[in-house]
Amino acid sequence: MPATDPMPREATAGGLVSGVNLALFVASSAVTATFLVSLWTLPPQLVLPSICLAAVATACVIGLTAWRARAITARHPSYWDVAGALAFIGMCAAILSEPDQVLRLFEATPRNN
Repeated sequence: MPATDPMPREATAGGLVSGVNLALFVASSAVTATFLVSLWTLPPQLVLPSICLAAVATACVIGLTAWRARAITARHPSYWDVAGALAFIGMCAAILSEPDQVLRLFEATPRNN
């Protein structure tokens, strides 16, 4: 009995590959834009936590896209590869930032005690 793959392998030149390339372009643009905007608007201590949040949020969106597409190709990068790279970038930024910097990023208003 031959083994069957439950995930369809749809590696067409115009379909999946161009979608993954578009996702990679949008993801890298979003993280780069977040980096540049946070450099100009936030204190230097809050740049890494903002990059972490942007990369992990973009990885979640592309991961949901990968889950929805259910297509895997062995020759070309997939949505899962892009989501994994973004999650890795986000986790690296989180490791390099301090916990108190993340708390300062989430504090919108001072607390009245």
